[in-house]
Order: sequence, then C-alpha cells, then structure tokens
Amino acid sequence: MMNNRLYSILLAISVAAIAFSARAMGDPTEGADYTACSAITPGVSQPLAGFTLNALQGSVFTSAAEESICPHGTKVHLKNVCNFIKTLNVDLKWFNPNTSLKLIVYSPNGTQFGPWDDNSDGLLDHEINMDITNPDGIETGQWHYVVIYDKGVEKTDYLI
Repeated sequence: MMNNRLYSILLAISVAAIAFSARAMGDPTEGADYTACSAITPGVSQPLAGFTLNALQGSVFTSAAEESICPHGTKVHLKNVCNFIKTLNVDLKWFNPNTSLKLIVYSPNGTQFGPWDDNSDGLLDHEINMDITNPDGIETGQWHYVVIYDKGVEKTDYLI
C-alpha cells in the first residue's frame, strides 16, 4: 500500500510539474467552467452550485489522511492546491459496510461541489471517487473536504 501511495504522489508531482511548465500566464480561474464527474465511470456528472464556507465555522479542521468518524459527526480536511492542474481527484473510502458517508468539497473561493454519496461515482462500494475538472485550471489555494456521517450507528474508519 505504501508503494502505491508513493507512486501516486510521484505521478501527481510529475503531472503537476509538466502542467505548471506549460501554463499560460494569467488567472487560471478566470472564466472558470468547472465540471465534476465520477473518476471511475466517465460521463456521470453532477451540477455545481455556488455556496459559502459559513456553514463550516466552528468545525474541527484536520489534514490527516486516515481518520475515524462517529454517528452524526462531521470532519473537515484541508487540501492545498499549489500548482496548476486541470483535474483534482477527490477520493473518500470507508471501511464499515454498515455505515454511509457523504462528501462535500469547497474550492478556495467557496464554490460547493457535491454533496456526494456512495453511489455518486456509479458504484456502491463504500467509496466516493470524483474528479473536479476545469480546462482553465483548478483554483489554487486551500480546498475544504467535508466528510459527513450519513447513516449507521457505529464509528467507521476512512481514508481521504
């Protein structure tokens, strides 16, 4: 698992470096035209709506990749996008088949993506794997991944 994670990180760094070197000057979010679709099933897309981060005030923020969440819980994870990329992959996996989680992603300017549930990527597999794409470039800055305990009665571990 560690080798896969290291390979993914190195691949992401390489792709980001290539994309950054090819980037045209200017604001990559100017005229932004975002789409969000399943990273697993091409063509499954979700409409996007503007929203603010005000609902997250008072939330506990964490940058850890492996976490636990209890019934009625909400956790917020931060992801910094520093380089020019056209696609941001968002992947949430949980390990208790008797639970259900939801995921909402907010861009640095407060645009809401989701809410997504287990079936949003076209598979019922205790995973939400979505791509947020913008041909003009994903907005750089701090993204907020909000994990919400949706259904179940016991704690579950997850990776994001």
